[in-house]
Amino acid sequence: MNEMDRFTTCHLTIVVPTQLEYISLLLIVIAIVMALVGLCAYNTIRKRIKRKALEAKIQRRAARKAVDDVEEKDEGAKGKKGKGKKGKKGKI
Repeated sequence: MNEMDRFTTCHLTIVVPTQLEYISLLLIVIAIVMALVGLCAYNTIRKRIKRKALEAKIQRRAARKAVDDVEEKDEGAKGKKGKGKKGKKGKI
């Protein structure tokens, strides 16, 4: 050890990080790991929300189709002349 309490070899000085350097390095590493974990969690949650929204959309379409089919059957049973499904021209 030299007069500055640092370890020395023949020509090189072995650097011992100060407390501030050690803590800042640790904080940087922890921040990066937490950012990666947060990013993974964000993507997972976003995908789940999108999937649930798509499933809800599919269910709404199925329910709407079922209601339209029931209405068509009711019109056919009553003997009314209708145009059939909405938006299709020329079908009875």
